[in-house]
Amino acid sequence: MHTYRVAGVVLGAVVAGFLAGCGGTIDTAPQSPARSAVAAGQQRHNDADVRFLQDLLPHHVQSGRMTDLARTKAASPRVRALAARIRAEQDQQVTRIRDLLGAWGVPIPAGGGNGQVPGMLSDQQIQQLSSASGNDFDQTFLRLMIDHQQGAIQLAQTELAQGSDPQARRIAQDIVTRQQIVVNQMQKMLQAI
Repeated sequence: MHTYRVAGVVLGAVVAGFLAGCGGTIDTAPQSPARSAVAAGQQRHNDADVRFLQDLLPHHVQSGRMTDLARTKAASPRVRALAARIRAEQDQQVTRIRDLLGAWGVPIPAGGGNGQVPGMLSDQQIQQLSSASGNDFDQTFLRLMIDHQQGAIQLAQTELAQGSDPQARRIAQDIVTRQQIVVNQMQKMLQAI
């Protein structure tokens, strides 16, 4: 019986020592996959990934401005519904983009892009869209948004060819897949007006 007691005390001391060695503070805050990968020392992104996300962010912000206009100015309920869907999808992507750039310690662009981003509208084109109304707005919106979305697809294809980060590449693949469907839908809508 004495042997069992001694063995129990020794075993208890070993377990306590092991648990103390595993101790420390526990971070219970949930981490996004982007933050977890960086925290684990797994830098998987390259310059192409950074450029893609830094160009895509102002591109999506501009798309948001366009869809906000459609919410109040579009004549067609189909155009308003399409604009709302585009806005919702891109808002989710904007959050993912900001999370990734933040996790990588890369500056988040504050401006409207560098002027070299495919599909970005000029100030004149935004003004043209803002001044349009009714069916003219719908046609202008669809035409400009088709060009805008095709620019995003071009950015995404470059990312797929040159990028290395799995999360950035997943965003790019989503864009290629989903936005091509939207472009096809907008082309049909434009023909019907």
